[in-house]
Amino acid sequence: MSKRLIVGAPSSNHLEPRIGGAALIGGIVDWPLAADGSPLVLVASIPNRFISNAAGLRLAPELHTSVFSYFSAVDYFLDEITYHGSQEELECLLRGGTKVLQHPPGSNITQSIGIPPHRLELGELISEDNDCGSRVGAPPCLLQNETLDLQEMSFALQLRSSDFPGEYKDIFGLPDALGYLYLREESNALDNGIFFVQTT
Repeated sequence: MSKRLIVGAPSSNHLEPRIGGAALIGGIVDWPLAADGSPLVLVASIPNRFISNAAGLRLAPELHTSVFSYFSAVDYFLDEITYHGSQEELECLLRGGTKVLQHPPGSNITQSIGIPPHRLELGELISEDNDCGSRVGAPPCLLQNETLDLQEMSFALQLRSSDFPGEYKDIFGLPDALGYLYLREESNALDNGIFFVQTT
């Protein structure tokens, strides 16, 4: 069963599991950009050890997983980050709708739009159909289309848009949207996962 994933108190520790804040990619890789050249927003920065312990995945323990996504405070952007199985949606993600990086901790860098950092904490075990909010570990909840082209990646966690603080409760386009993170196990590749959003 999954464990609830709680967006907790504001965080000042760059190395702990968190949403938002600075990305630990300085000196390692450039900040990911959308197809239009605008910077993506850092959604979450999570040590692989945290994901492995909670979800049972075999990930390089010395690395961090950073999840980035397109966001606009004024324009409709849901089509940039959703995936329900079509090749067109997948290509949109790969062009820069979202980005997942697994990397050693680098220096802290930020962009002009940033989610205030909040700690991610483990909650209690939850059944598949109980509160389809933020959670870590299989199975995913409310996932539409079980035959997505995920290239042998494993489900790691999901984040509910409305669990984010303040003005970012629609970080994935709508408050009830769910963002799903899939990672490839036993790999040290920098580009080693996929993140996409679905709505009901």
